[in-house]
Amino acid sequence: NYYVVNNVLEDFVSKENQHIEILDLEEYGKSLFIDNEIQVSESDEQLYSSTMVDSSARLHSVNKNVAVIGGGDGGVVRECLERGTGHVDWFELDPEVVNVCEKHLSGIGNKGKDSNLVTSYWGNAFESIKKVEDDSYDKIYVDLNDDDECINLAINSMDNLKRILKP
Repeated sequence: NYYVVNNVLEDFVSKENQHIEILDLEEYGKSLFIDNEIQVSESDEQLYSSTMVDSSARLHSVNKNVAVIGGGDGGVVRECLERGTGHVDWFELDPEVVNVCEKHLSGIGNKGKDSNLVTSYWGNAFESIKKVEDDSYDKIYVDLNDDDECINLAINSMDNLKRILKP
């Protein structure tokens, strides 16, 4: 894909070895790229995050305790909080992604990580959830990069994800 870049707001490699960029794109506005792949943009984030959370509400109305895996931009966490989720455990690999999104894309996450209804866990989410008790969550949102590595991580962790999800 090709984009017209109006401005490069951030361009660095995080301590988690992710190439993080915030680019102001002609067509999409401020956008987060990780390892040269677009993750989220100001112009369409609302549609993405709200669709993810709304679709789960149609399947299951209980949302007292929710886990979000990934989603460093904070959009899914924001949508959960706006819909009255009791508590969100947010498992995110890279705090630098969250910080750069709060700095440049603050409307997306709306400071969700600072809510007293959110507990943040930093590091490899799929290692972290191994310590979570069985049947802990009403819903689990997996909001990761769309690359083969992340898809395989989620697939290989499916038993653990099912274990921590309430029946």
